[in-house]
Amino acid sequence: MDERTSELIIREHVAANPESGRALLHDPEYGAETHRLRTVLDHLDESLAGEGLTVEARHRVGVRLAAAWLGTDAAHARAQFTKQLLGDGHVRVPADLL
Repeated sequence: MDERTSELIIREHVAANPESGRALLHDPEYGAETHRLRTVLDHLDESLAGEGLTVEARHRVGVRLAAAWLGTDAAHARAQFTKQLLGDGHVRVPADLL
């Protein structure tokens, strides 16, 4: 992907997931992951173009990869909720799973 396309995918993801945008600004690890994703998106686009996929199809694949790589606000909220339930003792975890 040219820089504009990989950057567009990242911007779309951040616009749809405001917590991701905050993490991108304040969490160095998340920022590094986002930078790595840009590189992967660039290589992915080159590979998909070589396979003959259209620009639209390559964009859709890139968007799906970004959501899987960076996670979504909804997925992060579910994980935090589950962590809180486990930490508060509301959910019992069988000893063999610990």
